[in-house]
Amino acid sequence: MPHRAQQIILQEYVHAIQERLERVQRLTRQIQDLLSKWQLAPLVKALQSLRGVSLIVAATTVSELGDLTRFDSAKQLMAYLGLVPSEHSSGGTIRRGGITKTGNGHVRRALTEAAHTYCHPARESRVLLARLEGLPQEVRQISWKAQVWLCGRFKALMARGTKKLSSQPQHVNLPHSCGPSPVHCCQKLNRSNRFKDQYDSRRANPLTYKYPRPEAETRSRSGEPSKLLYE
Repeated sequence: MPHRAQQIILQEYVHAIQERLERVQRLTRQIQDLLSKWQLAPLVKALQSLRGVSLIVAATTVSELGDLTRFDSAKQLMAYLGLVPSEHSSGGTIRRGGITKTGNGHVRRALTEAAHTYCHPARESRVLLARLEGLPQEVRQISWKAQVWLCGRFKALMARGTKKLSSQPQHVNLPHSCGPSPVHCCQKLNRSNRFKDQYDSRRANPLTYKYPRPEAETRSRSGEPSKLLYE
């Protein structure tokens, strides 16, 4: 790193990530230990036959929703979780917007993350095959049928022109107690170096130095291009 403070901040972030990963591993082991004593453990294992649904997603879904047979259909379950589009209709006009985001947010977030795996072609990976071991043949057939249908549904939506949501991890705003991020430090350092170079050039050639000017053309409120006053 260019500055020792940036290296210290980076190392602190590495230590924080390592601590979070160790905490996740401890909690995952606790869930595995408690799952064997739970009466809904067979349901959790059956849900793990689905692609993208591992231990955490399955345990979260079952613990938050309980017995899934209380829902008459999949549409009713999705409406309960807020995964259906909102609607603003009047008369003969039908307008649908984003999902309603009502109900349990933990299950909605877990299922949304799991749904990103169906953006890829249908297949049974080694990880999925390991989860399928010991499950009834009927459960395995339902899992494969659901994967083929969901992957085909995603392909049909893309062919229709539906906007694909990015599955890349987004920037996380850390608390101020953690200090400035390395990216912020680098940006601040580069900005200060750029201003320093401009200041040195201005001192060396005060008469010939050309000050940076904004773009000469802007847009007025009417949308027509207009020249700045100093032009």
